[in-house]
Amino acid sequence: MAGLHFSCGKWMGEDKSADPLFDIIPKTLSKYVAGNEQADWERFLEAFDEQGDSEMLELTPEMMRAIVGPLELYRDALVKNLGLSGPDASLEELGSYPRVLSEDESRLKCVRDMLAGNAVCQRSRKPIVVVFA
Repeated sequence: MAGLHFSCGKWMGEDKSADPLFDIIPKTLSKYVAGNEQADWERFLEAFDEQGDSEMLELTPEMMRAIVGPLELYRDALVKNLGLSGPDASLEELGSYPRVLSEDESRLKCVRDMLAGNAVCQRSRKPIVVVFA
């Protein structure tokens, strides 16, 4: 089945981990933006929205720096909500595979990949690319 995928240079996110991206941004993530991050968030949204009709979305290093704080807060909230032992805990703590992931589990997978991709993005100075494949 097709879905949204993250990549940055040679790094690739988990299979279809980007599927919840457009539910997370801007709807949910905006709740995790602190007052002093508001201007950066608005610049991020403008750059994000400009690419809305593209076949490929690019999250530049600058864009990612603007949302890394809110992403970490959202990740931590998902981890707490799901009852996981920590931010890097395996989703198998919630049940072994194969099984269908809950909405929050899918969102956590997406956020974790965005944060992992950000590390590569900042080192390489290349954007995280989101494609439908």
